[in-house]
Amino acid sequence: MKGRLCSKSVIRLIILSLLWSSIPAGTGFTPVYALGPNDPLQAYALNEGQGSTTIDSVSGNSHAISGTPAWVTGYTGQALAFNGLNSSVVMDDFDKQSFTLMAWIKPASYSNSHTIIGQGIAGGQNNLFNWWVSGDSMFFLMSDSSGNSYGLWPLQSPAGSIPQDVWSHVAVSRDGSTYHMYVNGVWVSSKTTYASITQSSNPNPLRIGAVNNSSGQATEVFNGILDDVRIYPQALSSQTILNIKLGLDVSPTTYYVDSVGGSDSNSGTSVSSPWKTLAKVNATTFQAGDKILFKAGSSWTGQLWPKGSGSSGYPVVVDRYGSGAKPLINGAGLYTETVRLFNQQHWEINNLSITNEGAQRASRRAVWIEAQNIGTASHIYLKNLDIRNVNGLTEVQDLESGGIIVRVTGYAAPTKFDDVLIQDNTFTDVDSTGIFIRSDWRNRATRTDGSGPWLGMTRVVVRGNSLNRTGGDAIIICESAAPLIEYNVAANSYYDSVGYHAGIWAINSDNALFQYNEAYLTRTVLDGMGFDLDELCGSCIMQHNYSHDNEGGFMLLVGQRGPGTGYDQNGIVRYNISENDNYALFQYVGRLQNYHIYNNTFYTAPGMNVRFAMAPDISNFPQGSILVTNNIIYNQGSNMTYYCGGASCVYDYNVFYGNHDASEPADPHKLTSDPLLTAPGTGGIGRSTTGGYKLAAGSPAIGSGKLISGNGGSDYWGNAVSATSSPNRGAYNGPGITGSYAAIPGRSITVDGILDTLSSTPGIDLESEGQFLITGYGGPNDLSGKLWVTWDSLRLYLSAKIKDDTFSQSASGSMTWQGDGIQFGVTPGAPGVSSAWYEYGMSLTVSGPELYRWSSIGMSAGLVSNRQLAISRNETAKETIYELGLPWSELSPVTSSSGLFSLSLLVNENDGAGRRGWVEWGGGIGGTKDNGAFKAVRLTGP
Repeated sequence: MKGRLCSKSVIRLIILSLLWSSIPAGTGFTPVYALGPNDPLQAYALNEGQGSTTIDSVSGNSHAISGTPAWVTGYTGQALAFNGLNSSVVMDDFDKQSFTLMAWIKPASYSNSHTIIGQGIAGGQNNLFNWWVSGDSMFFLMSDSSGNSYGLWPLQSPAGSIPQDVWSHVAVSRDGSTYHMYVNGVWVSSKTTYASITQSSNPNPLRIGAVNNSSGQATEVFNGILDDVRIYPQALSSQTILNIKLGLDVSPTTYYVDSVGGSDSNSGTSVSSPWKTLAKVNATTFQAGDKILFKAGSSWTGQLWPKGSGSSGYPVVVDRYGSGAKPLINGAGLYTETVRLFNQQHWEINNLSITNEGAQRASRRAVWIEAQNIGTASHIYLKNLDIRNVNGLTEVQDLESGGIIVRVTGYAAPTKFDDVLIQDNTFTDVDSTGIFIRSDWRNRATRTDGSGPWLGMTRVVVRGNSLNRTGGDAIIICESAAPLIEYNVAANSYYDSVGYHAGIWAINSDNALFQYNEAYLTRTVLDGMGFDLDELCGSCIMQHNYSHDNEGGFMLLVGQRGPGTGYDQNGIVRYNISENDNYALFQYVGRLQNYHIYNNTFYTAPGMNVRFAMAPDISNFPQGSILVTNNIIYNQGSNMTYYCGGASCVYDYNVFYGNHDASEPADPHKLTSDPLLTAPGTGGIGRSTTGGYKLAAGSPAIGSGKLISGNGGSDYWGNAVSATSSPNRGAYNGPGITGSYAAIPGRSITVDGILDTLSSTPGIDLESEGQFLITGYGGPNDLSGKLWVTWDSLRLYLSAKIKDDTFSQSASGSMTWQGDGIQFGVTPGAPGVSSAWYEYGMSLTVSGPELYRWSSIGMSAGLVSNRQLAISRNETAKETIYELGLPWSELSPVTSSSGLFSLSLLVNENDGAGRRGWVEWGGGIGGTKDNGAFKAVRLTGP
């Protein structure tokens, strides 16, 4: 940066130097000229490298250097190393009503106070103008002639912001009553005084590197190196300070583009004078910090390929201006890619809508970012792009057709990308790949088809993207070192392609971290799973993800294949939830060593035929070692086979619940009892819908797992996982959830109108548990009673003993709700999860007992004959006995193996003058129909 003032400043300094050279020495003439808006008032490059003076490059005046500072290598060029004892440079005083002070500093010591610029008297209060470093923070204090600082103290940078023996660019500015501090071009603190500080004159010398003692000598001297000290006569903007820190000679320009109201003959630099075409943009070489803004609601057909590059901290930015829809760039199949960058870096492309649909399928994509033979290409950010309708190739496996493709090509010079961010983009109907990151510099172990040795891309982040209907894979990460893939959603992947595809996966990468992602409805069984840690993915982690309804299963694990004896090492799959993934939860291929699958929860619904693990590739039989620990395998389906091929799969501390296959592992610490998941099978779309996989209070899985070293520290929901205490089994490590459901005990009932002996069976007492909504309710003799809900493999049973002083039921069929009787509702899963439910009513009509169905899931309304029903009235005791045995087929898809569903019960009251109201356990029947008000219930043992 040093010596690189903006170009206008350089011109002014040249003119001034010519003026100074024509002025006779000793005349006392001080050159004066009008400063530009960002020109310094004083600037000390400290670049002389020898002697006892330094020049203010603005005025041209020499300033004496006191003491014995050393000339050393600076941030750029030369600099002064101050000794912390007696060194300083006296500058010219200036008007301090508005200013910016700026310097590069490299402290050698944190002891005492080390002054950058100072004018006060050490230990005094009056006329302070001191900027210094103490410890690892920076401070500034100014006061008037009476010692007033009006609340400015303490203006300081955060602790740790000024490291020792490291170059830092620092600045402090005054804008009226507000003072700001900056470190390395970034704002760090501010203070506003309650009155203005005025220094009409300050009798003390203004020094670089020191303040004054009472004798007017330097003290509190900086200990370390100072370079490129500047004073500006105004408060510079934060952007300008950053520009100067970066050493930029050209001020950034903002360009506007309007497809309707623009003209390429315009300057393009204002909203009122925008450019019009992509051709104009593509013909321009943009500079660091420039912005290209497309008007919202506008559209263009063609390719966007602007030229030039930004610089570190100062990218070229593509974005929109105005309100309305995102600007549309439509490739229309005319170009292979709609948006292109080639050997360019420090670009950010935001808030565009991008399509590329041609008349026929071809190899094409929405965004293509390529680096070739240039070493490291840095800082490519793609954010908030809406990418849709890209009809790339699907008849052949073309991974480079699709949405966003980041590619390293070439063979002359090893090349990689660094600092790639793909965030918050949407992809809809994109063929074949959503996001693909790939390098030709990929050769290692079994990978030999690249240009040269493996060179991993660094600081790759793929976050918050939503992908729906990608023809093949949703996200593929290749040749990357420690990439982070999180908070993405991949839906309907592999809906139209050939070959083998999965939802979200990595290959030939190290230390990849996949977390907080969701993958569902991935098609086919080639591969067709939600997630994949593929070949040469060393020490990769798959955690906190939600996988559901994928046709091929949950996870593919692929090790090294083919020639050689090497193994992929240390893959981890933990704290994930898999619901109703089909075919095979895991597929193992190739050589896998020390892989660990732990603390996951797997659920398969009734009627499914799913394998837990299989080895599909006979030519690449799995080998090595796989540990399977602390998982919950909740299988309501069949054929849950466990096959590891040639690998050693060791199962320990898992829960195997539901249907058991003969191949189920021995597992010395297995549990087969109900883990008491609060609502298994009730997950929907979205990670937040998985609360049904938490553990209820009393679960045998709580605290019974095996302690695992390096367990990641948190479960699927963010609950802490201890490094010293036994964890839960499954993906949930929090405390047991209380009050999450009501238990329905297993017990058969004889339906004959005579109440079975149920004194030992938990029931529902209406007085204590019901909500009474009855006009003029007269107490327990008016209406009260108890209900019992039980079950067996054939039926759900409802028994009731209802106290009612006056029994009245004159209606039948659909109108029985108007008289005395019981209504109940049943819905699958947790309350409100299903959009449909059953509502039944049983009553003793003049024609005898009736069961009527008002609403259902796939059945018609009307009287129900497929039931066991008996209702009797004891008029002497004023009691009505209800007994119902309802086959599970009348409640489908709720079955005896569902475990959890939701229920609401209601007893109507009519004393002969019309319905007076009801008492309800749960809700959502008597008033507003709402199955979200039902209560969760769980079928338990007798």
